[in-house]
Amino acid sequence: MANNMTIGPAVIVGGNEVQATAKGKLQVTSPKGKVVTLSQDQFQKQTLKNIDKIQNGEEFEFKKDNKALKIAGAAVGVAAVTTGVIYRKEIMKYVKNFSCKKLWNDFKGLFKSSKKTSDKQFSNVFSGEKAVAYNAAEAKTARETLALKEQAIAAKANYDAAEFNKMVSRTKGAVHANKQTMYERLFAETK
Repeated sequence: MANNMTIGPAVIVGGNEVQATAKGKLQVTSPKGKVVTLSQDQFQKQTLKNIDKIQNGEEFEFKKDNKALKIAGAAVGVAAVTTGVIYRKEIMKYVKNFSCKKLWNDFKGLFKSSKKTSDKQFSNVFSGEKAVAYNAAEAKTARETLALKEQAIAAKANYDAAEFNKMVSRTKGAVHANKQTMYERLFAETK
C-alpha cells in the first residue's frame, strides 16, 4: 500500500483532485469519487485535450487510456477482414454483423478438411429437407413421395377432425339428457 500513497498537496484540475504518488504517477479523484492512476504523459495529453473546459471552469473526467484493449480491438478487426477476404464475403456485411463467436467459428473452419463425407448427415424424404435430384427418374420419385406424404397428413387430419366431431356429438347428447332428467326431477318435486 505504501507505493500507492500520495505525496504532496492536492491540486484541483477541471473539478478533479490530482495528487502525485510515490512512484511518480498521478492519482486523480473525480467529483463522483472515481479514482484513476495516470502516468505523467497520460495526464498531460488529457489535460491538453480538455484545456478549453479547464479555462471555462467546466468539469470533465480523466480516463485511463487502455492500450491493451486498443491492440486487441485492432487484432480482432484484422482477423475479421482476413476471414472475410478468405471466405470471399463482402467485408462490410461481415463487419456489420460481426460477433466474436462467428469469427472464431469461421476461423476454425479454415483448417478443417471439406472432403470428409462420413460426418455429413444425408437428408431423407421425411426430414422436410429437399434434396437435389440427380436425374429425371429420381425427381419423379421425389415428387410422388412428397405427394403421398401430403395425402397421408391430410387423411390423418381429416380422421382426427371426424373423431372429434363424433365425440362432441356423443357428449353433447349425453349432457343434454342428464340436464333434462335433472330438471324433470326438480319440477316433479315442486308439484
